Amino acid sequence: MRRGFYLLVDDEELELTGDSESDKNIVSQAGLEEKRREYVFGETPRLKPARIEDIQGMPHIVERIRMFIAFLKDYQKIREMSVRIQPGIFLYGDSGTGKTLTARVIATESSAKLIDAGGFPREEGGWTTKDISSLFALAKEYHALTRRPIIIYFDEFDEVCPRVRRYRSEASAALMAELDGMGGKPEGIFVIAAANTGDVDEGLLRAGRLGHHIHYRRPAYPGRLEILKFYLEKKPHELVDVEGLAKIMPRMSPAEIEELVEQAYMDVCLSSLGSKLTEADLIEQLLEEVLGPPAGTWLTDSEYYKACIHEAGHIIVGEQLGCSAKLVVVPKKGYTRGATVFDSWEEGSPTLEQIESRIAASYGGEAAEEIVFGERHLGGTDDVGRATELSIKLVTEWGKTTNYMANDHPHPLVIEAGGLLRPLNDGERASIYSEARLIRERCYQRAKKVLEEFGKEGIERVAEGISEREFLLGKDVEQVVLEARRER
Repeated sequence: MRRGFYLLVDDEELELTGDSESDKNIVSQAGLEEKRREYVFGETPRLKPARIEDIQGMPHIVERIRMFIAFLKDYQKIREMSVRIQPGIFLYGDSGTGKTLTARVIATESSAKLIDAGGFPREEGGWTTKDISSLFALAKEYHALTRRPIIIYFDEFDEVCPRVRRYRSEASAALMAELDGMGGKPEGIFVIAAANTGDVDEGLLRAGRLGHHIHYRRPAYPGRLEILKFYLEKKPHELVDVEGLAKIMPRMSPAEIEELVEQAYMDVCLSSLGSKLTEADLIEQLLEEVLGPPAGTWLTDSEYYKACIHEAGHIIVGEQLGCSAKLVVVPKKGYTRGATVFDSWEEGSPTLEQIESRIAASYGGEAAEEIVFGERHLGGTDDVGRATELSIKLVTEWGKTTNYMANDHPHPLVIEAGGLLRPLNDGERASIYSEARLIRERCYQRAKKVLEEFGKEGIERVAEGISEREFLLGKDVEQVVLEARRER
């Protein structure tokens, strides 16, 4: 009787006793190859199917990927027309902006096979030449059997094939060899690589390899509005001012907007089954984006009243100077401060007048407290920080003093004759801070003058309106200020 166990390799039966290290390695390698084959040839996708309508708020992305979908749909026909085929694309940008979704959409809409390289069984933690070769060999075999185009998707590509100066990583070299192909481009295989940054081996990003590049950004207001509507329509909800909500959102990614709606709806369902999502529910979720996580609550009624006066000062100065608030919040639970959110200027560059008006509005809370309570309190950290940042940018970057500029440098640079740049010396830096300080003090006095003309009683009426409502969107802010002005 023969001892040991047997393994069929290339139609040849091998006896393995299990007594030697080489026997164990053969068994281990055979098991790995079986797992790899099952991963590539299996029909259970790691990445769920998605449709092109799932990509919202990014029309430029949709326009680009329609081309890749059309290419993969008619892959064989296009190949026969002697069209030069690019074997891949590179997607890069902020996390949560739709890079993985794009790969899912292209695969679903074109009926291509999608292989998530991240789950491919590998010998070690990282990628080796053997791993890359095995993945492409199995993909080629699958295409030869089915004639179905294959998409190999690499996420976090900057970790798989990072940019290095002194040497090329093993994975980069192997992937280049596969994309180039000894006999031409790999037939039927299309690579989609995604990364949060463009810090990837440049050799892979050239034309003929991953030659198409798509940059993903957090959407501006029109995109946020479209995305918010898309996810909100999937939930039962009451009348919601989606335009107002989209305006007060910071530059949130599509994934963050989806999570905002999902979390708000989950909280509603947990508190009362069958309830509909409301505007207040969404704003309550948004507070953490504006104010950070809850950290305590108001200790006394006087503290809460002082917070209402503070926010009233912000919105009165903003309304009077043409930079209306988009959201005012004085939450009664979980927070010890309020917030006033102004327009982010994302649709264009601000004028010098708009910048100074915003600095004045930032000091509106501090000035209102001085008028109502008779003494000037130190402004909130956020208010002072915002005013300081704007005043320094006004001097160095936005043209108040034309011989300074930021130029993506951690410190302002000075322009010399001929357009050359050099770092500031101590005297020039002191001059910038001095001028910025004068701007801030002038803006504070401007805010105080606006509030004095509005009157102490008017400030208190606006504060009462805030207190009654807890939060106000843009149109409600205008109404509260207008009513207080009429009652003066």
